Amino acid sequence: MKRLKILILFASSVFCVTAVHAVPTAGQFLDPFNPGDAWTACSLIGYKRDQYHMQWNDDFDKYHNGEDWNGKCGSSSDKGARLDAMADGQVTFVDNATARNNWGKRIVVRYTLPDNTQVDAMYAHVDSVLVSPGSSVGKGQKIATVGDANGYYDNAAHLHWEMRRDLTLSPGENPYHNPLSVNHALKYLSPALFVDDRRSARTTVLSSGKWTYITPNYNAPSSTAFIERYGIRYSLTKAANVGWIYGRVYQYVNNTWQYYPDLSKVFFDKGIQYAIYTYTDAATLYIFAPGDNYRADRARSDMLQAARQDSRFLSIMTENYSEDINWSAAYELRMVSFNTTSGITSVAHATYKSNPLVRHTTIFDPDTLEWRNWVQVDWNKLQ
Repeated sequence: MKRLKILILFASSVFCVTAVHAVPTAGQFLDPFNPGDAWTACSLIGYKRDQYHMQWNDDFDKYHNGEDWNGKCGSSSDKGARLDAMADGQVTFVDNATARNNWGKRIVVRYTLPDNTQVDAMYAHVDSVLVSPGSSVGKGQKIATVGDANGYYDNAAHLHWEMRRDLTLSPGENPYHNPLSVNHALKYLSPALFVDDRRSARTTVLSSGKWTYITPNYNAPSSTAFIERYGIRYSLTKAANVGWIYGRVYQYVNNTWQYYPDLSKVFFDKGIQYAIYTYTDAATLYIFAPGDNYRADRARSDMLQAARQDSRFLSIMTENYSEDINWSAAYELRMVSFNTTSGITSVAHATYKSNPLVRHTTIFDPDTLEWRNWVQVDWNKLQ
């Protein structure tokens, strides 16, 4: 729980790569697919996810890092449909190869977040590449079109979409692994979940030399929040460090103003009043209410992070994933297996139905053969 102080007051091919220097800071994120693109009637119907991140693939007997998305009409109905940059970023890699192989053409865009964290997004199997290495891209800018890897996936055009937290991964890193080690799985993120957490922005204009009071009607972490001023985006901590805002965010609880001693630990609770003091003009606060479209993805990510804390856990086995959304009146239950130094065991995950950001994990100890106590997941840790 929050701690507050009381206020006393795949295949090789020819490609291009470039060094990256100043990468634009990303703000809001959107899906790669543009619903307004009328390339075909099917593109207006939308897209479906055919493989989720870390899913076991029976055809290859391996686990799939990243996601595969296809038009809901199936087959190659979405071939040629536009693919957009998810946010403001910079192209770091382009593979314009025309060879018929399992990668096809590829693009990697690097996104720098307001807290200076960087992530890479890869689009693979694309039909056309509309950007070059080193170029900056804007949110919603058309950068490619859906393809079939130059015919390799005949009549099965789709987007292979990866989000990488490990920037040292080669662009040609094979997404299929067996086993999928805990350490390697942690080098990736669930793309759909990542965007869903940064899609719905609530904005508040801040006034110089004044307190601004907000009472959110949503629950939101501060880990994705930022202050924007003249196009520059800083996390709350960085905004305080450069003198944009006061170094404490206050909340009104039990008729008392309290403050967070660490801005990175702020969590915006629904119905609670908050106060932020601003020293500068033209500043806008962005708070993102995380989406609730991928609970299973968040659960798998949380369980992976729980396994990370125990050196006995070697690899994840998503073919043994299960869920019970009616586990109790208040909680949903999800479980996944892991291979450990003592054999196969499970990690369990509980999601609070009324506020899905409230989550707990527990592991079945492979040596004592007992369930450990439930541990609450940090609300600010989304993935």
